[in-house]
Amino acid sequence: MLGDERKAAHQRVAHRGVSDAYAAPLEWRPPTHPITVVMNSANMPRQSTRPTKPTDCSGTGLLPSRWTRKTTIPILKRRVSDEMDSAANQPGLLTGLDVFIGGPIQHAVIQGFPDPLRETFLRAIGTVREHGGNIFSAHIAEKFGAETAAFTPEQVSVRDFQWMKKCDIFVPILPVLPDRTLHRTDGTHIELGWATALERPIVLITPQPFVDSASHLLKGLNRVGSVQAIGFDEFNEKPELLTEAILAVLDRQEDAVTF
Repeated sequence: MLGDERKAAHQRVAHRGVSDAYAAPLEWRPPTHPITVVMNSANMPRQSTRPTKPTDCSGTGLLPSRWTRKTTIPILKRRVSDEMDSAANQPGLLTGLDVFIGGPIQHAVIQGFPDPLRETFLRAIGTVREHGGNIFSAHIAEKFGAETAAFTPEQVSVRDFQWMKKCDIFVPILPVLPDRTLHRTDGTHIELGWATALERPIVLITPQPFVDSASHLLKGLNRVGSVQAIGFDEFNEKPELLTEAILAVLDRQEDAVTF
C-alpha cells in the first residue's frame, strides 16, 4: 500500500514536469537573481487624471510630458540634467514640456502695452520655443491686450485654469514700476495660487531680492511650492537663465518625489 501511494505521488510530480529529485517537500530560499517589478496602471499609485499625450514627442524619443506628474517630468529631467551646466543653450532641452507664461495684461495696457515689457515676454516665449517647449500665453492669445476685450471674464478664467492644469511649469513675469513697486497683476497672483495648489513648479522672473511691495506670500512661496526665481534684468541680459532655471526646478522636484 505504501509503495502504491509513493508511486502515485511520483506520477503526480512527473505530470507537472518536475523530476523525482523534487518529490520531497521544498524549502523556500531567497532568489539569487535580481527581481524585476513591472509597474502598470493596476499596481502603480495614480498621481494624475490629466490626459495622455502621443508618445512621439516630435521624434525625440522622450517620454510624453503629461502621463503622471510624479513620473514623467523626472524622467525627462534625467535626460538633460547631466548637460545643464554646459549645454543650456542647445536646442531640444525643453522638448515635451508645456510652459505657461503669465504676467500683467489689463494693468499694462492702460496707455498701450510698454515695448520694453513686451520684449521681455517675447524673449521668454522665444527662449522656450527655441528649446522645443510648447507655450501657453494669454499675451499671445490676446495680442498683448489688443484683443483682450474680445474675451469674457468667464472665458479667460476657464482658459487660464485649463492651461494651468495642462502645463508642466508656470513662468510668471512680475515687473516693477519706476517707483520700484511691483506692477499690479491680480490675475497672475491668482495663477500663482493655482500653480502651488496643483503642485506645478514655478520659475519667477522678477527683480531679486524681492521689492518691498511684494507680499509675504510671494516672498515665502518657496516654502510651500517648488519655486525658482531669476532677476528681471538678469534674464533680459541672458535669456538662457530661464532654461537653466526650468531645468533646476525640475531637478529639485525629482529629488522630492517618493514612490
